[in-house]
Amino acid sequence: MFVGIVGPTCSGKHEVMDLMASFYGFTRLYLRRPAAASNHDGSDIKSIRSNRQWIPPTRQKVQPFLEFETISEMLDHVTLHWMDHFVTCDVHTVDDIAILRKRPFFLLLSVESPIMIRFRRCVSR
Repeated sequence: MFVGIVGPTCSGKHEVMDLMASFYGFTRLYLRRPAAASNHDGSDIKSIRSNRQWIPPTRQKVQPFLEFETISEMLDHVTLHWMDHFVTCDVHTVDDIAILRKRPFFLLLSVESPIMIRFRRCVSR
């Protein structure tokens, strides 16, 4: 299964991805960013990956992750390993969704959270 998580900034996409990886053994997939680039909210992508605040007490083992240059490369890898479980938050455009939805094992998950919670998360970053 391949799950793509989408939603507004600070809605909890990465928390859902962490839960899926920790409790269900999903492998995290990321798109590689240039070293000088940062993501859309101004924080470096590596600090997002390493700066997790909540780790489930029963599953503190570090889960693996893979990085790819393009969404097509990511899909090629997932297609070759279609019996394994993968999750990503790097679905940013409608074109990305169009590429990924060609596979029957892809699930698009939309995450929302209340505006005040999103605001607090954004301020704390």
